[in-house]
Amino acid sequence: LALTILFTLFVYTMEGSLDARQKRAYQKTEFPKELEQTVAKIDAQGYKQTKKKKKTDDGDDDQKTEKDEKGSTDDKNDDKPLLQQLQEKFKSSQTYGLDKINFGMFASTYDTLESVAFLLTGFLPYTWDLSTRLGNDYFGYTQEQDEIKISLIFLLIVTLVGTVTSL
Repeated sequence: LALTILFTLFVYTMEGSLDARQKRAYQKTEFPKELEQTVAKIDAQGYKQTKKKKKTDDGDDDQKTEKDEKGSTDDKNDDKPLLQQLQEKFKSSQTYGLDKINFGMFASTYDTLESVAFLLTGFLPYTWDLSTRLGNDYFGYTQEQDEIKISLIFLLIVTLVGTVTSL
């Protein structure tokens, strides 16, 4: 029992340290400088190409694409430079990741505490005894002859308790 609890706490500690490291990464709000410089160069090249394309397309005002006629909702992102789009995406991704890691750390703590509590209180042996009693009282099952049927009752009880505690 002690080794099981120690191993459970060891795994929790190791996962917690990895989560803490990941949390620090999600707390960074500054867009990476190297990526910013690279994307700015791409934006500058794209701007030059767009300017050239507009000069050649100025004579073709009669020809509208299907996208122009529909007034696509993607136009709002097409007007923004790639760098600005990535910076917005970075910020929202960092926020989402931070929320997700915080919830994961809370859920992991709860799961570990629940596991240790079940081990210390003898929940599984108690549930086995309860399954044997229910099987015997209601269906006439004996532990020696109907072990599989008793196991199914045990599984049902453990699944029900697990479902309730995970809500």
